[in-house]
Amino acid sequence: MTRRSEEELYRLLLSDLDGTLRPYGEEIPSGVKESFARLMQCGLQVTLATGRVLQSVLPFAEALAVNAPLICCSGGLVIDHRTRRELYKRSVPIHLVVEAMSFSTEAGCRFATYLPDFQTSLRRDPAGGAFEEWVDGQRQRVVDDPFTYLHEEPLNCLLWTAGQQRTLHLLPLLQARLGRAVRVTQSAPDLLEVIPADVSKAHAATVLVGHLGIAQEQVVAVGDSDNDVELLQWAGLGIAVRGATPAARAAADCVLESAAGAAAAEEIERIVLGIELAGNGG
Repeated sequence: MTRRSEEELYRLLLSDLDGTLRPYGEEIPSGVKESFARLMQCGLQVTLATGRVLQSVLPFAEALAVNAPLICCSGGLVIDHRTRRELYKRSVPIHLVVEAMSFSTEAGCRFATYLPDFQTSLRRDPAGGAFEEWVDGQRQRVVDDPFTYLHEEPLNCLLWTAGQQRTLHLLPLLQARLGRAVRVTQSAPDLLEVIPADVSKAHAATVLVGHLGIAQEQVVAVGDSDNDVELLQWAGLGIAVRGATPAARAAADCVLESAAGAAAAEEIERIVLGIELAGNGG
């Protein structure tokens, strides 16, 4: 395959996962793995920039064999998953997580918050009603007093809604309740994420490129949702997949003809290597 000239060379690909490389709730297609393998063989560093916590994204990072540190928690954590070396980490104040827990109970939303040991989470499913402690993906116990459970600040907290319309309804309500110290972002059609106000995938990418010795203009970013907007604007080339949110489409330099999956990965591969340029989808 023909690559760009050295002057135009991209050196790092940062890709969202859910809704970008795979349709929500599905496995990563084999074609995505093949495209990423070819990009790495051509000398690119490739990694994921996701709202997921480390323990949740690890199986996908390992399946793709990404060769650069991960951006997790929508930018709240930059970590080398191979060595567990933390390059950057920001947490959410406990009192605001507790407030989000109360909101989730009142709104009937599924809730989870993940502790920085990368093993423990506090979760609530409205079907059961109780808050529960989980360790390494296994339910441990019912937490009788969840509002005094937390003793260290979590990395983020998540609230699952009943779909896109309810997400859009609840987002400003939760933001108003939590105030300006954090921001509430939509990271999937039915998912709200609470992160520190100064956290974004773009800021995390700045940390990562400084660590790797790569220039901002040498970065390609791919995404589909509102928590990708800053990263798409920041990167040397921002790409949105077909079906991305209006904000993500507007932030991108180009929009793919393909939705999440193997076809999108092949388009990304061609663009990054300079084989074929995508039209501007604004």
